[in-house]
Amino acid sequence: MSRSATVLIASACVLLSAAAVSAQAASAQTVGTTTTTTTTTTTTSTTTTTPTTTTPTTTTPTVTSPVKTPLPSNQRADKAALTAYVAYLQGLVAGNPLGRLAETTFASTTVGYTSASSPGCKDALEPIASAEDGPTSTKDNDALYAIGEEIGADATVAFYTATTKTAFPALANALTDLHWVSKTAPSTIKHFLTAEKALIALLPSNLCGDALDVVSETGTQTMAASTETTSFLATYDADTAAVDTTLKSFMKLLGSYETSADHTLATKLNSLALKVSTLSTKTIKQGASLLETDLGLS
Repeated sequence: MSRSATVLIASACVLLSAAAVSAQAASAQTVGTTTTTTTTTTTTSTTTTTPTTTTPTTTTPTVTSPVKTPLPSNQRADKAALTAYVAYLQGLVAGNPLGRLAETTFASTTVGYTSASSPGCKDALEPIASAEDGPTSTKDNDALYAIGEEIGADATVAFYTATTKTAFPALANALTDLHWVSKTAPSTIKHFLTAEKALIALLPSNLCGDALDVVSETGTQTMAASTETTSFLATYDADTAAVDTTLKSFMKLLGSYETSADHTLATKLNSLALKVSTLSTKTIKQGASLLETDLGLS
């Protein structure tokens, strides 16, 4: 099962890592009259041998200026929100090394750690990587793909929790204290902060147990992703989707009340968002690759 199974797991990790970048506010959402670039990861299709991964597509819709003139108090709040969000993105950039350290720590304390109470699972997936034949059924593919997603999600959770530890509380405090005339602004901000908190609070999966389960069932009639894997991924997908949706609404709010005086701030925000995207993608992929190696896939 070596080549196709390993590629199946690896491709899931890569796609998971790319999709999770949106949770880092790094889909390059711009505000005001500038252009917004949103990266959308499409569904990956698999076969019983070698999976076919579709390429993410990029669209560049143009955000137009609001027609009505914003009220001054909304302008003041908007400028303060822009300033706070720029500071948040700067915090994510500064926290990237902490994210990398968190991924390394997670790998060593979860997969590589061995004790009487926690035997770890070093090289647990090596039998899959070294087997001669490919996955024997769609069911095998699905189970292996789910483990790949789980690896990518765990790397992301470790990274995200570490990088936002200091930056997010400061952002939340700054945004919560703002006064808006707009009736929808407070709820937009509240939904965004709630979604972020939920993702930050997400605990990693039982990766070792799930990996060992897959190995024990490889090639059998009962092979399937564990209920723990399925439940974890469902929560992860819901949390990252909520962050992406509420972030877009938050960016739209900022764009609605941006003025020409905010152009420098908006430009800085866009530049930082792209930087966060680049750093996050690289680091999360490194974390997923480290977990793959520790689990015996390379």
